[in-house]
Amino acid sequence: MPLDVEGGDEAVALRATPRPSRLPWWAEAMILFALYQGFEQLRGLVVGRGTPAQRHAHWVVDLERWTWTLHEARLNQLVVAHKTLAQAMNIYYGTIHFVVPPLVLVWLWRRHPAQYRRWLAILAALTIVGLVFFATFPLAPPRLYSRDGVHFVDTSTRYGGLGPLDRGNFKDNNPYAAMPSLHIAWSTWCACAVISASALGRRRRWLRWLALLYPALTLLVVMATANHWFLDGVGGWLALALAWWGVDAWRRRTPFRRAPVRGTQERGAVPVGAPGI
Repeated sequence: MPLDVEGGDEAVALRATPRPSRLPWWAEAMILFALYQGFEQLRGLVVGRGTPAQRHAHWVVDLERWTWTLHEARLNQLVVAHKTLAQAMNIYYGTIHFVVPPLVLVWLWRRHPAQYRRWLAILAALTIVGLVFFATFPLAPPRLYSRDGVHFVDTSTRYGGLGPLDRGNFKDNNPYAAMPSLHIAWSTWCACAVISASALGRRRRWLRWLALLYPALTLLVVMATANHWFLDGVGGWLALALAWWGVDAWRRRTPFRRAPVRGTQERGAVPVGAPGI
């Protein structure tokens, strides 16, 4: 029998509505740390061979030439000519990728718990999609490719992976895990999560632009440092779209989804069934 939420019954409905369940912060942190370590181990186990990776890079170069998107070498040359800029980009590449996504997860957990599980599931699915591509489509990044008349300088080798902070410990256990670019995929995930979960009115429009600036700047950095092709970024966006679609499709099919009762929906949360952005 439908519950009447008019008048005095509304208070009863509000008290009866369950709050989103979540684990203590330290349990969430331990689980996420364990999952990330598992990802790093799997990423190191699916190292591709150099010959197919170089062949795939040749395909990428041909496709980028055909689509007029082969600009990585020009950006790389501009950055290499300025040591301080190259070092700053190396630091950005080696650190921000591991800082911002956890901060976004913490923000979601504290401020938007109803959206936290959804975006965590999308991030996990996105990472799994990336591992599948790493195992099946090894790709040499620009810094390891010197055919077809294009030449790149590895800024991490010349100036150190962490710029002036580097002590020789910046190692990549899978140099051919370039497609898709998880730097681009994860940074775009951060932007989508922030925009989707926040109630962004006119007074907070700056936050929307700040969120969008993160993947845009990341794309510039990964190309200028010769760590990724432009099409790696496109692959990252497609991987995110696939993971997003898959998670939301699974959530729509899952029974016992909790639809919020009037007045209980958290500020900024997206209603059930509404598009993410």
